[in-house]
Amino acid sequence: MPWSRSQKIALVGAFLCVGVGVFVWRFTSGVSGEVFIVTDSGKAIVMPGAAVRLLKVNEPQAHQIMSNLGKRLDAYASEIDEHMSMLKSTPNELTMAHVKFANNLSATKYCLQLQTLGSESGAQGQYLMGNAGRDGRFSLSATPGLYLLEVSGEAGNTHAEWFQIVRLGWREELRLVQPTCSYAQNQ
Repeated sequence: MPWSRSQKIALVGAFLCVGVGVFVWRFTSGVSGEVFIVTDSGKAIVMPGAAVRLLKVNEPQAHQIMSNLGKRLDAYASEIDEHMSMLKSTPNELTMAHVKFANNLSATKYCLQLQTLGSESGAQGQYLMGNAGRDGRFSLSATPGLYLLEVSGEAGNTHAEWFQIVRLGWREELRLVQPTCSYAQNQ
């Protein structure tokens, strides 16, 4: 039985609606959020102008990134423990200043080492990049998938970086508060 003209129009209309829906879903997806740090006194400080980068990764690369992040965190924690044991053995003002400086140096080294996480995992491709506004909010358009999110920013004397794996469906909203690493810039 041949299709009538109205049935053909309805079928084309249905395919068109589905096509437009997929197009809109795919090309309006992305990640947005806000970046800030919380001081020791509990005050939130936004990170205006923070650099935001997304790198598409697959499952094995995401596991490799998290494994490398854990190994580096363990090494950093053992360095800090070593510095703190020096303070326990000779607690004086000079030693305390030395430990504070050594801890900040270790944090700086740790942050710099983390910037190679994406390339070490074998993830290749172009980063999607953007910046946070004056209010610390950012937004990047990206197709659905698994990504390494890297955010790097400064507020006052503090430099902070966030590294995390995010799975984008359509729109993801993130609040980045606790950085993966941070250090004082001028000590």
